Amino acid sequence: MNKTVRKALLLGLIGFVIGGLVALLMLYLSEPSVFQAGGDHGKILFHFLVSGIYGFIVWSSMLVYEKEEWGIVKVTLLHFIPTMGGFYLMGFLEGWLEFGTPMFFIMTISCVTGYFIIWLIQYLLYKREVARLNRELELMKAAEKDERHN
Repeated sequence: MNKTVRKALLLGLIGFVIGGLVALLMLYLSEPSVFQAGGDHGKILFHFLVSGIYGFIVWSSMLVYEKEEWGIVKVTLLHFIPTMGGFYLMGFLEGWLEFGTPMFFIMTISCVTGYFIIWLIQYLLYKREVARLNRELELMKAAEKDERHN
């Protein structure tokens, strides 16, 4: 198994666990009786698995951001498409998202907005880091040039 596949699986596993735990928390907050003795444990497992799979998709697809030669637009689209596809799949399977309803459009706008805000924050942080590294590189070059002239 090559390094990229291992990294995608590791990221996916982390995402699966986080997605599953978020599902358990949301289910507990919305239907605490499910967790009591005699509760619907199949429902717990179902929500854990579906949300875990969504977490796996989102986290493992983050690996595309390491392909610097693809450019920011391409990698963003290659991450956004499975993220939204997984979101719709999870919503339809879990029954809280029905196509064509007002909730469908509200959830879509919310998800896209959230995705964009997170993307923008990450972009600005990376842009600032690149600027800092470039300044340090210029200082190193200047110091090296001064050493050669002395």
